[in-house]
Amino acid sequence: MNVERIPLDVRDDIEDQSLEILERIAEGVVVIGGWAVRAVLGPDHGRFSLDVDAVAGKREIEELQEILGGMGFELSERDWGIRMFAPYVPRVEVGDLKADVLEGIELRVEVSGPRMYDIGMDHFFEFPLDETESKNLPFHNVDEEVTVRVPSCERLAANKLGLPVDYKNNFDAAMLLAVADIDKVIEIILGTDDWRELVLRRGPRQMGRFRQRGRIEHVLARSVGLDIDGYITNLRRIHKSIG
Repeated sequence: MNVERIPLDVRDDIEDQSLEILERIAEGVVVIGGWAVRAVLGPDHGRFSLDVDAVAGKREIEELQEILGGMGFELSERDWGIRMFAPYVPRVEVGDLKADVLEGIELRVEVSGPRMYDIGMDHFFEFPLDETESKNLPFHNVDEEVTVRVPSCERLAANKLGLPVDYKNNFDAAMLLAVADIDKVIEIILGTDDWRELVLRRGPRQMGRFRQRGRIEHVLARSVGLDIDGYITNLRRIHKSIG
């Protein structure tokens, strides 16, 4: 999906529909991923969010399957948890927008237990279900908000730094580190299994991608006024402390 080809009003509609889904299940989950970053940073987050990513207990996961199944979502079970999805149906006028721009866009919900394993590895990161903050996420087209539970800014940043390096994880990590307590981020990395190894492994690529002007994370960072050199300085400080 090329977000830049999607008109702003359609993007807002997609996000609002995603938030409606989140509103139905918010009570039973801890939100992570892009929506959690948006909740922590507010409108300064600076990037489009679509998927609902969350962690929850076993009973809560079973309950949300029933809720989303009743909303027409299809279930796809994974080793790490569940993925449920439904096609996006526009509720705004799309005019002569080319069909291929919206083709294949899905509203997705991915939920795992609080302990998340890196793909193909034994390394895991854990989000304690009882260490959360309440934050509000506003809709675009109605004057309403969704209240969600999210991990701290520092725990979200520590998690993002060890995840596979795509532009979303890299950009989100940079935005979070700009406001996080770096010492707490370091403490969380060192106290979470061997997440340290993944943070060290992925750091050079994170820094390299941010230096490349054509990369999406670099463009997004410039558009929101993020201090790119400051992000790289923060990464180096973290790596020196955990290396």
